[in-house]
Amino acid sequence: MSNINDITGQTFGRLTALYRIGTQRYPSGGRLSIWRCKCQCGNEVNVTLSALKTGNTKSCGCLHTDLTRALNYKHGESHTRLNEVWKRMKQRCKNPNVREYQWYGKEGVSVCKEWDESFECFKEWMLANGYDESAKRGICTIDRIDPCGNYEPENCRVVSMEVQLRNTRRCHNADNDRYARKTACN
Repeated sequence: MSNINDITGQTFGRLTALYRIGTQRYPSGGRLSIWRCKCQCGNEVNVTLSALKTGNTKSCGCLHTDLTRALNYKHGESHTRLNEVWKRMKQRCKNPNVREYQWYGKEGVSVCKEWDESFECFKEWMLANGYDESAKRGICTIDRIDPCGNYEPENCRVVSMEVQLRNTRRCHNADNDRYARKTACN
């Protein structure tokens, strides 16, 4: 083997060439030099010299996995309690297939644009306004001050479920009839 094609020890992306395995011949007469390479993650793979030099192969496959994970990573809190609160709030206002939609979205209640588009923004507001991630369920809930208003910073607060249950449309009825439900907030 000539020194021109000796790439032992050279690094291509995440791959370092260990040794030449041999040559693969094609029926058309072409030949490809095959190299054993070690990836930064520890895996070893066989790669053609041309794939290494052109940059078509940069890892054992872990680079693609890492890049995909990085592109899909948003906040790492997809299954936290607060993220579930955020998702349910949006569903009540936007999804007609959700049972609670009839009392929220159908009545015209919506979520402000900044909260609708960003969990991080919603979380920041909740934490700044008294939400405690370690509190028991029902202690820190999001409540609309005006039950006919939208989910937005000016109309929301963090309160216990007990306080929230006293702040319903039926409790805000003009006749003070606790059990009468307003049909519309408009």
